Amino acid sequence: WLSASDTARHINGQLGKLSLDQLCLPPLLTYQRYNLQFDARWMREELGQTLDSAHLDDLAEMDRPANMDALARLAELGARRHLQPAHLPAAFDPP
Repeated sequence: WLSASDTARHINGQLGKLSLDQLCLPPLLTYQRYNLQFDARWMREELGQTLDSAHLDDLAEMDRPANMDALARLAELGARRHLQPAHLPAAFDPP
């Protein structure tokens, strides 16, 4: 209720996105959320990665140190694909 987000996602048929559900205008802050979906089709279509379901299930265990490098790589690919300069403060200069 306090923020506005350019990355609001559809929650379900009853709630929708809630992107306009704000307590005050203008919003007090902005909030951007970028999620990777651990789904083989999504990984292929969105990140160009071919990963089988078993490997994705393994990677979903984000508390496993052995997964950190692979998760960081996927996060970087996701950021390159979905992060938009308009979502960042003007002082931030992405690589």
